[in-house]
Amino acid sequence: METTKAHASSEVTPATLKSIIHNTLLHLAPAAFNLLAPCLLLITLWTILRRAHMNGLVKSILSLLVRSYVKSF
Repeated sequence: METTKAHASSEVTPATLKSIIHNTLLHLAPAAFNLLAPCLLLITLWTILRRAHMNGLVKSILSLLVRSYVKSF
């Protein structure tokens, strides 16, 4: 029995590798954004809450928003 050689089209060239990486990043970018956006929102709200000169009403409203958002997970 003879073994067949791989077709030339299945070789990985720099252009093919670039295309694979590009397509992978296109598929991963939305998922990464969906994970990072809530974290960035929480960090921003936490930073706002820590400011000492903030009005008490605004601070309590923002803390309620953060708590309800965290409970949604």
